[in-house]
Amino acid sequence: MSRWPRGRAGVSMQLWTATIGYLFAVVVGGVLISLVSRKALHRIGMPTPGRSDDAEAMANPWTAVYVGIIERILYVSSLQLGTEEFIGLWLGLKVAGGWTRWSEKRKIFQIFLIGSGLSVMYAAVGFKLIGWLQNCRSPEWWLVPATLVAFTVGLWAWLRITDGSQGGAI
Repeated sequence: MSRWPRGRAGVSMQLWTATIGYLFAVVVGGVLISLVSRKALHRIGMPTPGRSDDAEAMANPWTAVYVGIIERILYVSSLQLGTEEFIGLWLGLKVAGGWTRWSEKRKIFQIFLIGSGLSVMYAAVGFKLIGWLQNCRSPEWWLVPATLVAFTVGLWAWLRITDGSQGGAI
């Protein structure tokens, strides 16, 4: 049961909370997942879009970003609609699409799993954030998103610190 007023003001607040949830999943998640993925690719010696002379990496550097944006929107929406199985279907399509490349380079597949796992986590927290804000749930509305951001920044920092060392494998 929402604590927000009914009528036009209630609809306005529901749109506002939904916007915050989607922005957290798409924008915050997108920026931080991109940092982790780029650092992980760099760590295994793979070219990253925008920083390489490799024609394949440079051909469409934004496709991964677009897929990430769309998938997190779809994930939050499917959670809101109660069709969580869509997330599994989408991940299956992504795995099938990259299977040939990943069978040759296992480390790329592991980085894909890290990025996909983070994408699902940001979408799930974005979805929950909508409900927490609508129900005025504190401290969940700020503590859980802050914990996920801290975890992701910590993962990026660990990749950055151990870059070039032999400690910890991806």
